[in-house]
Amino acid sequence: MRAEGLDIYLDVRENIKLLGYSTYFPIKKSASLSQKYALANKMNDSLVMVRFSIFEDDPETLIADYHLSFENGISAFQVIATLRMFSRLVERAIRENDEDDLVE
Repeated sequence: MRAEGLDIYLDVRENIKLLGYSTYFPIKKSASLSQKYALANKMNDSLVMVRFSIFEDDPETLIADYHLSFENGISAFQVIATLRMFSRLVERAIRENDEDDLVE
């Protein structure tokens, strides 16, 4: 699914009633692992609703994700509004925190 120019993946976790939103970004191979972790940590410190992390098996990938509960049902409006909010927050976090241009 695309929102605001980002490819966003939706994952329905029926057993625990969560809808997962996630997106992935390549990170410069020349960046050190400590720089990559520092960027993810800085973005996590700046935002509450989105979690940023680096794949352990693929340290050239930055992951952003968010989970929304649908235990008592959810409207289509809420799914789309959350998708748009997630996209805006991720783009803002990268724009405001990636001072070394690590995200490609």
